Parts: sequence; structure tokens; C-alpha cells
Amino acid sequence: MVRPLKLSVGRQFVRASNTSASGFLSRQARKQFDAVEANFAKFVQHMGDQAPEILKEAMEPTFEKSKVYCPKETGALVNSGYMEVEKFRGGARLELGYAKGNSPDYAIYVHEMPYAHDAPTRSKWLQAAVDEDRDDIQKRFSALTKLASGV
Repeated sequence: MVRPLKLSVGRQFVRASNTSASGFLSRQARKQFDAVEANFAKFVQHMGDQAPEILKEAMEPTFEKSKVYCPKETGALVNSGYMEVEKFRGGARLELGYAKGNSPDYAIYVHEMPYAHDAPTRSKWLQAAVDEDRDDIQKRFSALTKLASGV
């Protein structure tokens, strides 16, 4: 869980015996740090809000590649593909797969069995797409995170 950043500089309280200039400077510094803290909290909230979209956009090309590799004899298997993204613990979680709810019920068999398929389809189509795109996924994720952060 992300918590607001607490910042402080010097004393939190200024004694009455201190000069009025010292008290003024202390109040000014506190206001400035309050503004920094508020801006940082907004940034953290923004990045948490953007996390699902960043993850989805980073994974979409790989999901599309998996559809190309997926066997299409009847079309039921490739049409069962899904990508779901949700906010999760201050970030995001993505589920990518085929045959959610076990429909069609043969998906795991077709994915895991090393039968020959007409190219570009293949067994382990989802794993192959993720393995091939591993570096590209990381690059897309980094670029999208940078974009969302305003850097």
C-alpha cells in the first residue's frame, strides 16, 4: 500500500523566544514541503491509476502475436483468447490466456501437445509469443511508464 511521503526539515516547532523572521521562514518551509508532499501524492495516485493501461498496452502486441500462432481449425480456440487487466494493490494485474472457464475444453491439450501445425500456428502458442517478446515487453512497459510519468 502506497502511503503519502512525510517530509520535514529542522524543527517542527518554533519557540516564542525565536525571532519572528525565524518563525516566518519555518512556516514558509513547511508550506513548501506540504506542496511537494501533495504533488508527490498526486503523482503516486496518477501512476497507480495508469498502471492497468500501461500493462495492457505493453502486452497487447504479444497477445496479438499469440493469436497468429494459435491453431484455428474451427476458430473456437483463437476466439476464446482473452486479456483482462485490473487494479491490484496499488498497481495492476494482467491475466492473459485462452479458454477461460474451460471453453473450449481442449485448449490445454492443443497448447501442450507437441503436434506439428501448419506455420505460423504451433503448440505452446501463448508461451512462444511471450518468450519471443520478453525484451520488447520490457521496453514497451518502460516507455509507457516513462510517458505516463511525464518524463
